Amino acid sequence: MFYQNFIRLCEEQGVSRGAVCQAVGLSDNAWRRWSNGSTPNGKSIRAIADFFGVEPKVMLSDTPEDEIAVRQEMFDNVDMRVLFDAARGIPRSKLYETIAMLNKYKEENNIDP
Repeated sequence: MFYQNFIRLCEEQGVSRGAVCQAVGLSDNAWRRWSNGSTPNGKSIRAIADFFGVEPKVMLSDTPEDEIAVRQEMFDNVDMRVLFDAARGIPRSKLYETIAMLNKYKEENNIDP
């Protein structure tokens, strides 16, 4: 998990693996150990997460950061949980119809996203 997230963040931010390692005070080839399955210690994980501007849990999660944010928002917002619970079990095609209906409602009522 860690290494895949590390690689993804390097690619997204256009920075080399070695440059990140050097920037946080590790050897420029520390990432090679991670590619073989090891995981850095907690202090290094925090430094790397800070470098990328993400929470340390994002570095260790197999869930993308935007999905984590959506899950947290749903947990914090009772109305969103109600909508999510109502949508469970509905076929995907019907969900898309519902999304289209909600978007049309927002547009007709000048509701900003």
